[in-house]
Amino acid sequence: MEAASDRSAGARLVSCLRHHVCIIPASITDPACIIAKLANVTFSGPVNIRTLEWLRARAAPYLGGRQTFYTVSTSLVKAGIAVALLCLMTLRRYRYTIIGILAFPPLIGRGVLIHLLCTCRLLGAQWEGNLGPCAARDSVACTPYLFTTFTVILDLAYAVVPYLLLRDLEMRKGVKLSVMALLAFGSLAGVCAIIRLPYLKYFIIVDDKLFYSSEIILGSTVENAIGIIAASLRPILPGSSYWPPHNDDASTRLPSSRLGTILTLKLPPAHSNETTPRKAWGPEILAKYALISLVWGIAATDILFLTERNTGAICPRGFYIERMIPVAQLVMVACDACVVGQIGSLCQDREGRSKPWRLLGIFFLASAAVLAFLGVWSYFDRNNFIWSVFLTWVSVRDLILDSIGAALAILSSVYLLGFVHPTAVGLTVAATSVLVQFQRKILDGAMIGVWSQWWGLLIGSVVLLAPCLLLRLSISDADRFQSRTRSHLYRYIHVLCGLSALVFVTSQMILASPEQVRSTPAELIAHAKIESESWITSAKRSTSLLTAISEYRRRYGMPPPPNFDKWYTFATEAESPVIDIFDQIHSDLVPFWGLRPSVVRQRTTYLLEHPQLSIGGILIKDGRIEISPHIRGTHRWMMDVTKSMIEPFAQWLPDMQLAFNLDDECRISVPYGEMRTLTNDGLESQSKLSAQKQLLPFSQTQSPPWSEEYLNQDETIWEKTSSLFLARSRSAMFNEWISPSCPPDSPVNRYHWWNRKAKCSSCSSPHMTSGFVSNWTLSGDLCHQPDLAYLHGFLSSPSTFVPSRTLFPVFGQGRVHNFADILYPSPWNYGDKVASEEEGGLPWEEKLNSVYWRGTLSDGLAAHGTWQTFVRARFVHMVVNARTLVSRSLDSLLGLTPTGDTATPSLDGSHPVLFGRKAVHTAGGLPAQRPIPEASPAAANVSFVDNFTRCDHRDCRALKATFYGSAATEPPAALDFREHWRHRHLVDLDGAGFSGRFPPFLKSGSLPYRAALFRTWWEERVHAWRHFVPLDVRLHELWTAVGYLGAEGQGHADAKEMARAGQDWAATALRKDDMRVYMFRLLLEWGRVVDDNRESLGFEV
Repeated sequence: MEAASDRSAGARLVSCLRHHVCIIPASITDPACIIAKLANVTFSGPVNIRTLEWLRARAAPYLGGRQTFYTVSTSLVKAGIAVALLCLMTLRRYRYTIIGILAFPPLIGRGVLIHLLCTCRLLGAQWEGNLGPCAARDSVACTPYLFTTFTVILDLAYAVVPYLLLRDLEMRKGVKLSVMALLAFGSLAGVCAIIRLPYLKYFIIVDDKLFYSSEIILGSTVENAIGIIAASLRPILPGSSYWPPHNDDASTRLPSSRLGTILTLKLPPAHSNETTPRKAWGPEILAKYALISLVWGIAATDILFLTERNTGAICPRGFYIERMIPVAQLVMVACDACVVGQIGSLCQDREGRSKPWRLLGIFFLASAAVLAFLGVWSYFDRNNFIWSVFLTWVSVRDLILDSIGAALAILSSVYLLGFVHPTAVGLTVAATSVLVQFQRKILDGAMIGVWSQWWGLLIGSVVLLAPCLLLRLSISDADRFQSRTRSHLYRYIHVLCGLSALVFVTSQMILASPEQVRSTPAELIAHAKIESESWITSAKRSTSLLTAISEYRRRYGMPPPPNFDKWYTFATEAESPVIDIFDQIHSDLVPFWGLRPSVVRQRTTYLLEHPQLSIGGILIKDGRIEISPHIRGTHRWMMDVTKSMIEPFAQWLPDMQLAFNLDDECRISVPYGEMRTLTNDGLESQSKLSAQKQLLPFSQTQSPPWSEEYLNQDETIWEKTSSLFLARSRSAMFNEWISPSCPPDSPVNRYHWWNRKAKCSSCSSPHMTSGFVSNWTLSGDLCHQPDLAYLHGFLSSPSTFVPSRTLFPVFGQGRVHNFADILYPSPWNYGDKVASEEEGGLPWEEKLNSVYWRGTLSDGLAAHGTWQTFVRARFVHMVVNARTLVSRSLDSLLGLTPTGDTATPSLDGSHPVLFGRKAVHTAGGLPAQRPIPEASPAAANVSFVDNFTRCDHRDCRALKATFYGSAATEPPAALDFREHWRHRHLVDLDGAGFSGRFPPFLKSGSLPYRAALFRTWWEERVHAWRHFVPLDVRLHELWTAVGYLGAEGQGHADAKEMARAGQDWAATALRKDDMRVYMFRLLLEWGRVVDDNRESLGFEV
C-alpha cells in the first residue's frame, strides 16, 4: 500500500507538471526585456568614450526603467516558481517553507523599490537636476548588491526543495532525476545573477556606466527568462514523451495540492461529440454587462483623449458623404458584432465537424475576393498607383507584419469562438488593444498629468479593473466550472489584475518623461547667450591678414584660395563682424571636391542648356558679368539682383559660370552612400592641397573650357528635357528623396510613422530638452524624424518639385538639411522684397503684447487633403480653435458677448495665454487692438488672408469652410506688412521654400519665433534663444514659450533682451555688405573647386 501510495504520488507529481499553468504572465516582465534591449542596442557606448549629454539623458529613462521593471518582474517570477513548487508539495512543513519563500520575494522587491524612491528620484534626477537631491551614490549603489544577494539565496533554495520533494517517492531513477532537474531549473537564474555581480560596481562609475550596463542588462534578461520558463512548465513542455500516462483517478491525487487543482485548467476538445448549448444570459447579467461596458468604454475613451499628443492635423467637416463617417463607423461596429456572434454560433455547432470550418473558409475566401477586386480597381487611381510603386522596404515590411499579425489574430479568435462566448473574445481583443495603448502612454510619460488629478486616477483604475469584471460576466453559468475549488481562479484573476494595476501605476510614478516636467526656457536662454558671445568673438578673432591666413589653415586644414587678400580687404572695409568662421561654405562645397573639376563644369553647362528646369545662369568672364538669356521674365529680377550683388568684387573672380535655382523648392538629393564617398574623396583632395609647398594663382584657361554655345540658341532650347531631373510636384517625396539620403541605420530607414494624427515623441527628443528646441541645427535633420513626412507641405505635396539624385552644382536661396544645394544670400532680401521697419520704429514697451501672423497657405499644393497637416494650416487652426472654444465657453457660462480678450490655459497647461477676439478695422485698414496690461500673457492675432489658390477645387472649398466659415465667405484682405511692427511676438513659418520675412523680423525690434526646415546662408551667424525663439515644426511648445516670454517677470525681461540682441546683431551681421562679403568668399572658394589645378591653388604672403 505504501509503495502504491508513493507511485500514486509520483503520478500526481507528473500530472501536475503536465497541466501546470503559470499565474505570472509574461507580459508583466516583457517591458523589462524590451527596455533593456533598447538601452543596450541604441544607447550603450564604447568604454572610456564621453557620451553626448542628450544621449545620456535619452538613455537614462530606459536604463532606469529597466532597473525598475527588473525589480518588480523578478519578484513576480520568483513567486511564480514558488507557486509551481507549492502545488506539488504534500508535507505541511515543506508547504510552510514554500509559502515563506513565496512571500519573501515580493516583500524584498517592494522594500528595494521603496528604498530607491525614498533615497533618490530614481529617474528624474538623471535628466533634470532641479528635481531634488539624491542620496549618496554609494548608498544607492549598495541596493543592487543586496537585492542580487537575496535572489541568489532564493535560487539556491529552489534547487534544494525539489530534492526534498522527490527523495521519498518511488519512481524510476531516470524519471526522478529528470523531474528533479526540471524543478530545479529555476536555480540556474542564480548563476546569471552571480555572473553579473562584478559589473554592479559600474553603477557608480559614470563614464563607463552606459557601456557596462549592457552586461548587467544581458544577465538580468537571461535570469528573468530562466525564471519564466521555470514558472511556466505546462506551456513550455506541453507533452514530453518520457512522462508516464496521465491518470485522473482520485486516489492518485496528492491530498494537499489544492493549488494544483486550481491551476490545472484545460480547454475542452476542439471537436467533442457532446453538445454543450450556450446558456442565454438573464436580464440581470445583461444589465450588468452593458453598464460596465459603457463605463469602461467611456473611461478608456476619456483616457485616450486626455493623453493624446496630436500633431494638430485638421479634420474638416466635409460637404458630401464625409459627414456620414461617424454613422458609418457605428454601423460597421454593429456589423462586426453580428459577424462575430454568427461565427461563434457556427463554431459551437457540434453536429457537423467539418461543416462550420468549410463555411468559414468560403466566407473568408469571398471576403478576400471582394477586397482583391476593390484593390485592383483602386490601383488605377493615380495616387494609389504612385504610392504602390514607390513603396519602400520599410513600408512593405510593416504591411507584411501587420498582415501576418491580423491573420493570426483572426484565426486565434475564430478558434476561441468554438469554446467561449463571443463577448469574451471581443473583450479580449478590445482589452488588449486598450491596455497596450495605456501602457504606451505610461512609458512615454503622457499619463503623468492624468494621474496627478483625482479624475484621471479614477478613470485609470476603471480602465484597468473593468476588463476583469467583464471577463467574469462574459462566462455564462453553463460555461463556468462546476468544481468549487476552481472558483478560486476568479479570485486570483482579480488579484492578478490588481497587481497589474499596481505595476502600471508604479511604473508611471517612476517613468516620468522629461517632457512632462514643467519648465521654462530660462536655462536655454542663459546658455545660448554665453555660446553666442563666444561664437561672435571667435568669428572675428583675426586682426590682420597674416592671422586670418593662419586661422584659415587651422580651421579648414588647407591654405585659403587665391585673392584671399582682396577678400580680406573687402571684408574689413565693410566692417564685417565675421572674418574667420564660414563653415557653411566649406560644408556645402566639400562634396564637389570629390568630383573632377571638368565634371563640375560640364554639369553646370548641362543645367544652363536646360532652362526648362527653371535654372538661371550668370557668366563671369574677365571680370564682366553676363546673365543667361534663357530665363523667364517672371524670374529675371532674381538674376538682376544677384548680378548687382556680385559686381563690386567681380574683377577679383576667375572665369566661371553659375547655375541658380529659380524655384522655391530645393533640387539636389544625393543618396547617402554616394554622398559619403564624394565627401571622403573631397576631404582627401583637400588634404593633398594642404601638403603643397608652392601655391599657384587661378588658372587662366581650363580644359575643356567653359562652353557658351547655348547662349546663342533660339527658343527651341525650351523644348529640351532632362532625364536626370524628375517631375515630382504634388507628390509625397519623403520616402523617395529624404530616406535614401540618410544613413541606413537612421530611424527613417528603420521604421515608418503611419499615424498622421499622433505625435512621435521619440522623433523630436534628440533635439529637444524639457519640451523646447535645444539644438536648432539638429532639429532640421530629417533622418531621425520619420513623422515629418506628413507635417510639412514641401514634404507631403510640394507645389513645384523637379529634383535630381546627381550632384549638380545648383546655387539656391534655401534648402532642407538632407539636400545638397549650395546656399547663397537670397535676392529676396538683398533686393528688399520685404520691407524692414524704418529707423525710429515703435519701442518694445509700446508694442502690443500679442502673437501676430498673417499669410497665405503657400506650404505646398493642397490636393487630396494633404493641406490638413501643413505647418501654416495647423498653426492657424490651432489658434482659431482655441479662441473659438474659449469664446463659446464664456458666452454660454456668463451669457455675455465680451468685447475684450478672453483667457484660457495654454494647450499644455503650463502658462495661460490670451486669445484676442476678431480684429476691429479702422478707416485706415489696420486692426485696432486694445493694449494688453503688462501683467497679462500675450494675445493671439492670427489669420489667413486672400483666397486659397494653391489647391484643387474640392480642397479650396474645404479650406474656405474650415478657416473662413463657409465656401461662400469672402476672405479677409491682406494688411499692410508694417502691421507686424506693432506686435511683440512675430511667428515665422516656412512657405513653399525658405521664408523671406525672418531678416526683417529680426531688424524690427520684435521677438521672432521661427518654425522652419529650410535653412539659409545666415544660419551659423544667427543663434537660437539669443536672437530668436526656435520652434519645432510640430508647434507643441509654442504656447509654453509665449506664456513664459509674454508674461510679466523674468520671461518679459528675457523676451525684451532677445528682441534687442536680435535687432542689434541683424543691423551688424545681416546687412547688404555682409551678403556681399559672404558671396565674395563663396565664389572665391567655388573658383578653386572648378579649376583644373585646384590641388595646387592657394594664397600665401
